[in-house]
Parts: sequence; structure tokens; C-alpha cells
Amino acid sequence: MTRFVMICLLAFGCCLGACNKNKKATYTIKGQVTDGTLGSGVAGATVLLQVKEVSGGTFNNSYKTLESITTDGNGNYSFTFDRVNAVDYKITVSKNLHFGEEDVINPDDLSTDSENTRNYTMRAMAWVRAHIKNVNPDDPNDKVIYQLTSGAYDCGSTCCGTTPHEFDGMTVDTSFVCLNDGNHDVTGTGFVTKNGQNSTVNQTVFLTPFDTTDLIINY
Repeated sequence: MTRFVMICLLAFGCCLGACNKNKKATYTIKGQVTDGTLGSGVAGATVLLQVKEVSGGTFNNSYKTLESITTDGNGNYSFTFDRVNAVDYKITVSKNLHFGEEDVINPDDLSTDSENTRNYTMRAMAWVRAHIKNVNPDDPNDKVIYQLTSGAYDCGSTCCGTTPHEFDGMTVDTSFVCLNDGNHDVTGTGFVTKNGQNSTVNQTVFLTPFDTTDLIINY
């Protein structure tokens, strides 16, 4: 009887070991997407999970999409997925009127024993409409060099930046729009030359998120 029980226990242990062996390891990645300009969770953001993997001994240099989800009302998201022979994983966060975020994750930094927390911060877009006008023309040699001199956040090639813009003559009356971060001040400065004399004109404006703010340089 004792021998029979031992055989049954041994068989059960073998079955249990086989089940555990066949069970795939999984990762859980979860976190919160927040708005860095407004200080709140970003609801309705798209969180895309992709993998670059080695399959059948062949390395695939392109990313394959595993899952795409939308953050809840507090900006929370969660993925649970099978571990594969991955080179890396990539999470991309996007939402209309926000600057996106991208995170490439080394599999060695992920644990199958506990949840992996990855939080992301997005920034709200805003626009500056600079209006430059020579309201007191002196002569054809009038000149103004306009640029953002404070709060010119670097958010890529489409953003305002600090590049100077030069305008010459008596009939300058122009405007242009550029992209920037919202919820902060920016200062535009016109470096003016008239009748051989130099002066400056400044205006500071607050950029309302998701809106266009006028910055006027009259000289």
C-alpha cells in the first residue's frame, strides 16, 4: 500500500512538473500616463506595445504589434503577454494635441515574477502666432530681427525654437504660427534698427494648452 502511494505521488509530481514546464512565462507591464503641463492623468491616450524578436533563429529588424490599448479615465494602462525570444520591446504613447512618447525596453529589465511599472509623461501642444509690424516706418533701411528669447522649449523640428527671423524695409507686416508646449510663458523679442539706432521690443505671453496665442511685436 505504501509503495502504491509513493508511485502515485511520484506520477503526480511528474505530471505537475510537466505542466509547469509547458506553462509559458508572462510579463505584465502597467503604469500611468500623465500630462506634464496639466498635472493630471491622460484619459483616452493610445498605448501601443510592440516587439522585435528572434523567430526560428532569424532576427527580424522590424517591430511586430502585440497589443494596442486606451488609457482609462485616470490615465492607467496594463499589458499582460507571453515572454518570447525578444531583442527589445517598444511602447509608444500618443494622443491628439499632445507630444508623443516612445520607450524601448530591454527584456533583461523586465521581470516575470512581478509587475513591471512604466509611467509616461506627455506634454500638451500649444501654438504661438507671432505678428511683426513696422508701425512707425523711418526709411528703407529699417530692420527687425525677431526671435523667442525665453521659454522656447525644444520639441522637435516643427517647434518654434530660437531661430532668428530678419525682416527689412518700411512695409513689414507679417505673421507666422509655430508649435510649442502649453501652459507656460514665452517671450518674443524684436531687435530693431532704425535710423542707425538700435532698440528692443519685448512681449511675454502665456501659452494656453491646445490653443493659439498671439505674440505681437510692433516697432
